[in-house]
Amino acid sequence: MSATYYPIIAAITANLLAQVLKPLFYYLRTEERNLGLVFDSGGFPSSHTALVIGLCMSYGYLSNFKSEFFFISLVFSLTVIYDAANVRYYAGQNIKMTKQLIQDIEILT
Repeated sequence: MSATYYPIIAAITANLLAQVLKPLFYYLRTEERNLGLVFDSGGFPSSHTALVIGLCMSYGYLSNFKSEFFFISLVFSLTVIYDAANVRYYAGQNIKMTKQLIQDIEILT
């Protein structure tokens, strides 16, 4: 495999592997089968995180962790991971508040 294509192949492979593992982890947690999770975004494992880590680590591997491409992809990866974690956290908080509002409205009516 040419070193030129190695980072993109590693990134896409990591992304696809994360997507394929989602139904397995869901089944292990709930004992319910849901193969449709292969096509979902979000959830565990994070395909976004897998993609950027695959990209970052492949550049690190190719350059012995000393190239500008590695450091650029590292900053990019950390930004994506931080943003994904915060989006999921606040989405969860939003869901909790929405459920509470629905319960409050049902009590009033």
